[in-house]
Amino acid sequence: MERPLRATHHCRHYSYERDRRGILLGCDGGGPLCARGVDLRSDPGATRACMPAELSDGQSRRVVDPCDLREDYTDPERAAWSAWREESTRRMLVICAAIPAEGFDGSLPCPGCGAGTVRWSRALSNRHLQVACSTPNCFSVIQ
Repeated sequence: MERPLRATHHCRHYSYERDRRGILLGCDGGGPLCARGVDLRSDPGATRACMPAELSDGQSRRVVDPCDLREDYTDPERAAWSAWREESTRRMLVICAAIPAEGFDGSLPCPGCGAGTVRWSRALSNRHLQVACSTPNCFSVIQ
């Protein structure tokens, strides 16, 4: 499964992505990054220039001038990201429903992608789940 660009309403140079362990990618000291080299860490409000000028309801959101280097994602990129998120949510619901209510660990054929194996474990203390499919970008969560 190939994950499309994470086409949000931020500027395409903005990054705050984490790896599977929750560690920021490409980040030596934590915080937002700009691929064009704009300093987003020194000023607490610096990232506002990376945000969309308006919300979907037309209300103004940006309180500072936009960055001169800002580049928006295209509508097709945003549509692909939205479709992937919806499909990912569908897989999550199908996979979580297939995990038995009892037991503390196990594996099963992935009902989300049909190709991988879902491995899961449940904490003894609070019954939270850790679930992952072996197919890249199918599904993984730590509850």
